[in-house]
Amino acid sequence: MIDEKKSQVLSAALKMFSAYGFKRVTMNDIAEEAGMSRPSLYLMFSNKEDIFRGSIVNYAEKSLEQIRTGLPEKQGLEAKLSFALEVWIVQGYEMINKSPHAGEFIDCTYGFARDVIELMYADFEKLVLEILEPEADRIEAHGMVSADFAHFIRVSAQGCKAAAQNVEDLRKLIAMLLKVVLATVK
Repeated sequence: MIDEKKSQVLSAALKMFSAYGFKRVTMNDIAEEAGMSRPSLYLMFSNKEDIFRGSIVNYAEKSLEQIRTGLPEKQGLEAKLSFALEVWIVQGYEMINKSPHAGEFIDCTYGFARDVIELMYADFEKLVLEILEPEADRIEAHGMVSADFAHFIRVSAQGCKAAAQNVEDLRKLIAMLLKVVLATVK
């Protein structure tokens, strides 16, 4: 878990990276946006790549917390999975695609931040497994293991995100994925 001050810095950095691209943003820009001095920023992070990686982790942790907080209000597997996929997949997709520097953002994400992305998706997969837990008997009745099914949902959602042409297309693909999941469980 990231402490509050670091979280503020990382949120400011993500805002800057989204608005101006990774290459154009300097450590000084991030420090100014975060309301601190550049030397203070360097005490927290050794370089801009570390800040970018941290901003991805911070965003993902906040998304996972948003899902965990909202899940108790949702009733049933469809509502819970739909909510989780909307927050995790669709909101992230929208955030990146609103940036005029989306291509650069994606290049950096899958360049030097690939390992943290994989860790964050693994955390999302664990959350999906928790959502599936009440349906474990039904899943097993179809000859599957819940953990494998959670992995299938995760990688399928990632595939939907990669294949989508726009946010409407992504929501359509996610809806089809949900239909497949629900048909399998029922």
